Amino acid sequence: MIRLLDGDSQITPDQSRTAFHCAGYVAGLADGYGLAEDMEKFRVGSSHPLFCLPKEGLLGSQGVRVVVKWLREHPETLHQERKVLVMLAFESAFPCK
Repeated sequence: MIRLLDGDSQITPDQSRTAFHCAGYVAGLADGYGLAEDMEKFRVGSSHPLFCLPKEGLLGSQGVRVVVKWLREHPETLHQERKVLVMLAFESAFPCK
Protein backbone atom coordinates (compact mmCIF):
# COMPACT_ATOMS: atom_id res chain seq x y z
CA MET A 1 0.00 0.00 0.00
CA ILE A 2 2.83 2.38 0.80
CA ARG A 3 4.27 1.98 -2.70
CA LEU A 4 0.87 2.79 -4.20
CA LEU A 5 0.42 5.83 -1.97
CA ASP A 6 3.94 7.00 -2.84
CA GLY A 7 3.05 6.98 -6.54
CA ASP A 8 4.97 3.88 -7.67
CA SER A 9 3.79 3.29 -11.24
CA GLN A 10 5.32 -0.21 -11.42
CA ILE A 11 2.62 -1.87 -9.33
CA THR A 12 0.84 -4.80 -10.93
CA PRO A 13 -2.98 -5.12 -10.83
CA ASP A 14 -2.59 -8.00 -8.36
CA GLN A 15 -0.40 -5.89 -6.06
CA SER A 16 -2.93 -3.05 -6.34
CA ARG A 17 -5.79 -5.37 -5.26
CA THR A 18 -3.71 -6.57 -2.32
CA ALA A 19 -2.92 -2.98 -1.35
CA PHE A 20 -6.58 -1.95 -1.37
CA HIS A 21 -7.52 -5.07 0.60
CA CYS A 22 -4.93 -4.08 3.19
CA ALA A 23 -6.21 -0.50 3.34
CA GLY A 24 -9.79 -1.71 3.69
CA TYR A 25 -8.84 -4.08 6.48
CA VAL A 26 -7.04 -1.37 8.42
CA ALA A 27 -9.90 1.11 7.92
CA GLY A 28 -12.42 -1.53 8.97
CA LEU A 29 -10.53 -2.38 12.11
CA ALA A 30 -10.21 1.31 13.02
CA ASP A 31 -13.91 1.90 12.33
CA GLY A 32 -14.82 -1.16 14.39
CA TYR A 33 -12.83 0.09 17.34
CA GLY A 34 -14.37 3.55 17.03
CA LEU A 35 -17.84 2.06 16.75
CA ALA A 36 -17.30 -0.02 19.89
CA GLU A 37 -16.34 3.13 21.77
CA ASP A 38 -19.35 5.03 20.40
CA MET A 39 -21.80 2.23 21.18
CA GLU A 40 -20.69 2.03 24.80
CA LYS A 41 -22.17 5.51 25.23
CA PHE A 42 -25.56 4.23 24.03
CA ARG A 43 -25.57 0.88 25.80
CA VAL A 44 -24.72 1.91 29.34
CA GLY A 45 -25.60 -0.99 31.60
CA SER A 46 -26.56 -3.29 28.72
CA SER A 47 -24.48 -6.28 27.72
CA HIS A 48 -26.54 -7.67 24.84
CA PRO A 49 -24.97 -7.54 21.36
CA LEU A 50 -26.44 -5.21 18.75
CA PHE A 51 -26.27 -7.89 16.06
CA CYS A 52 -25.14 -11.48 15.69
CA LEU A 53 -23.14 -12.35 12.59
CA PRO A 54 -23.51 -15.86 11.14
CA LYS A 55 -21.22 -18.39 12.81
CA GLU A 56 -19.48 -19.01 9.48
CA GLY A 57 -18.84 -15.28 9.12
CA LEU A 58 -19.68 -13.09 6.17
CA LEU A 59 -18.93 -14.88 2.95
CA GLY A 60 -17.46 -13.04 -0.02
CA SER A 61 -19.14 -9.72 -0.63
CA GLN A 62 -22.16 -10.53 1.56
CA GLY A 63 -21.40 -7.76 4.04
CA VAL A 64 -21.15 -5.15 1.32
CA ARG A 65 -24.39 -6.39 -0.30
CA VAL A 66 -26.20 -6.21 3.04
CA VAL A 67 -25.03 -2.64 3.63
CA VAL A 68 -25.82 -1.42 0.10
CA LYS A 69 -29.31 -2.97 0.22
CA TRP A 70 -30.03 -1.32 3.57
CA LEU A 71 -28.71 2.07 2.40
CA ARG A 72 -30.94 1.94 -0.68
CA GLU A 73 -33.91 1.21 1.55
CA HIS A 74 -33.01 3.96 4.06
CA PRO A 75 -31.67 6.98 2.11
CA GLU A 76 -32.76 9.29 4.93
CA THR A 77 -29.83 7.98 7.00
CA LEU A 78 -27.06 8.81 4.54
CA HIS A 79 -25.89 11.79 6.61
CA GLN A 80 -24.71 9.42 9.37
CA GLU A 81 -21.09 8.29 9.77
CA ARG A 82 -20.20 5.18 7.78
CA LYS A 83 -19.53 3.12 10.90
CA VAL A 84 -23.02 3.87 12.20
CA LEU A 85 -24.61 3.02 8.85
CA VAL A 86 -22.84 -0.34 8.70
CA MET A 87 -23.88 -1.10 12.28
CA LEU A 88 -27.52 -0.24 11.52
CA ALA A 89 -27.50 -2.39 8.39
CA PHE A 90 -25.99 -5.35 10.26
CA GLU A 91 -28.40 -4.88 13.16
CA SER A 92 -31.29 -5.11 10.70
CA ALA A 93 -29.91 -8.06 8.72
CA PHE A 94 -28.45 -10.10 11.57
CA PRO A 95 -30.66 -9.77 14.64
CA CYS A 96 -29.72 -11.88 17.63
CA LYS A 97 -32.18 -14.66 18.33
